Amino acid sequence: MKKVLNLIEEKVVAAFESAGIDKKYARVALSNRPDLCEYQSNGAMPAAKEYKKAPIMIANSIVEYMKDDEMFEDIKMRVYSTLENPNVYGEYLLLIIPIIASLFWTEKGWKRKLFLFSCLILTGLAIVLTFSRGCWLGLMLAIAVLAIIIDRRFIFLGILVLLTLPFILPETIINRFMSIGNMEDSSTSYRVYIWMGTLAMLKDYWISGVGMGITSFNTIYPLYSYNNIVAPHSHNLYLQVIVEYGIIGFITMVGVMYNYFKEVIISMRVKKDIVLGGLMSGMFGFLLQSMTDHTWYNYRVVLMFWMMIGISVVSSKINIREKENDQNC
Repeated sequence: MKKVLNLIEEKVVAAFESAGIDKKYARVALSNRPDLCEYQSNGAMPAAKEYKKAPIMIANSIVEYMKDDEMFEDIKMRVYSTLENPNVYGEYLLLIIPIIASLFWTEKGWKRKLFLFSCLILTGLAIVLTFSRGCWLGLMLAIAVLAIIIDRRFIFLGILVLLTLPFILPETIINRFMSIGNMEDSSTSYRVYIWMGTLAMLKDYWISGVGMGITSFNTIYPLYSYNNIVAPHSHNLYLQVIVEYGIIGFITMVGVMYNYFKEVIISMRVKKDIVLGGLMSGMFGFLLQSMTDHTWYNYRVVLMFWMMIGISVVSSKINIREKENDQNC
């Protein structure tokens, strides 16, 4: 069976030849910026010297021949805002969208409700256009949790919506979603190979870890890399925590998250706080996405994550204290 890289290279070679560029420039390699993409072809730059054209002109001519290929036709763009990576942007939105939804549900004034509804539509559209499948799954989980918190009868409405979506969503979105778990998809195979290499590392470093930070990971990982895949991190938060901090660090992380959910759920039983439920449901979605990406890789997302943790815990304690004060009065 051909590797994904070889399949892509065949398409790139055909595009170069169609554009009148020697196929010797059509080499495809693993990206040296895997946080942005999995593969890259740098042929436009050296070809520019031979053909006396600007590199961007050569690149654009090649793209014209590739954009209608069925391998690349599904995704025309992926939004990423100022976060440089669509997955990172999706993770940020995962934390934000459930809060907007909860505020929309609890708001009484129609002007603010209209504003929040507009924000919900825009952020929802943005996360769809990230084409991040892990974030889509995370958002579905977050919405499901929030719907149950608001009213359990929404479960039946959610099932109906899920059954309807395949008939109303664009084919691009459906094809992207259905490619989850497909090893012929470059993004999927890329992650699986990285996980295999990381698991091989854990056989030797599961107790102590390799040390904190990406530098430590990048120093050791190439020795265990599967299929010569280059990666800046393990593309899985839980694997990354174990490989950096060892089993003690992982247990500590699990303990922190357990106490977080315990604190919030106890508060929710005392007082049904929909906004607090939005904070918690976003955390559920974020942790699901963390199974397919190192969600603590970007410092801005990490800051937002711990801010949400802090706000949730403080809100929980305030709700419990208010209930106790009411009982004492």
